[in-house]
Amino acid sequence: MRMKTIASFSSKLLALILALMASVSTFAYDFSDGLLCYNILTENTIAVTRQSEHIIMPCYEYLPEDLVIPSEVTLQGKRYTVVSIDQWAFHGCTMLKSVIIPTTVTTIGLSAFHDCENLADVYIPKSVTIVEGSAFAYTKWFDNLPDGEIYINNTLYRYKGTAPENTKIVVKDGTTRIAGFTFWNQSNIVSVELPQTLTVIEHSAFEECTQLNSVTIPYYVTFIGANAFAECTSLTEVICLAPTPPIAGVYANPSAKSEIFMDVDVSNATLYVRAESVEAYKTADQWKEFGQILPIEGTSVNYVERPFLVRVQKVLQNGQVLILRDGKTYNVMGIEIGE
Repeated sequence: MRMKTIASFSSKLLALILALMASVSTFAYDFSDGLLCYNILTENTIAVTRQSEHIIMPCYEYLPEDLVIPSEVTLQGKRYTVVSIDQWAFHGCTMLKSVIIPTTVTTIGLSAFHDCENLADVYIPKSVTIVEGSAFAYTKWFDNLPDGEIYINNTLYRYKGTAPENTKIVVKDGTTRIAGFTFWNQSNIVSVELPQTLTVIEHSAFEECTQLNSVTIPYYVTFIGANAFAECTSLTEVICLAPTPPIAGVYANPSAKSEIFMDVDVSNATLYVRAESVEAYKTADQWKEFGQILPIEGTSVNYVERPFLVRVQKVLQNGQVLILRDGKTYNVMGIEIGE
């Protein structure tokens, strides 16, 4: 049974890899400090990235067992701050036993340490606000964690193990994102309560939660990844409190179309939204496929009026949807892109 589950998960991950490769054909780096490779993000910031250009190959030929990622790197007299660890950056680096991530880093990308099978000790600072799906898959660090919900700062990273029958999940307040594959194939989950702080639901987060019949998507959710609720075959009711229909997309390419509710018969399901948003959902891609789209007001469905948590505004700039929150600017995936 375990082998079948692993094989199924691997096939899901392979499909995601192919989607990523469709948008990025090869991996390349801007410069190296002799040990690690980096991509320049802005005038003053960089991301640690992989050395190998091919995703199926280990990312580095040599690394020390105990790796300390620097907070700053100097290139030709110019200092750069390390703020991110790229997708697949250390994939397959079996030589790694421990990693210290600096307090300048805010993002750990998709499968960043995937298949680092000897990696047992990881220091993750509080500065990290984004941890993408499978970042630590198949590592000793992950294997040594207890079963159940695993949080990394404000990210719900994964539900480890198999949920008991009739499990009811309550995601803790303050959580801002649910990583890819978090509840994948957890068929014993019957309900989930999401916090009002949530902004991003990544790809395949609830895929194959076959007993989940209703879900409420909070007000501030702006992005829902590919297959987030795929094969949730019991799903008959979705309550979406977001005033604007959340954007759906393949995580590496949010402009690409993808099915949030793949293999769910939404034509026989009901979508409840705020009265002022009904027409927007009726014309929005994927959301318009629901059999009924009804105003939540005046129904017996419990919901919270606009939560006064943060100051949020959506704007369209150069054809891109941006989120303005508390004086900062984010893209639809919740990644800060500037003031």
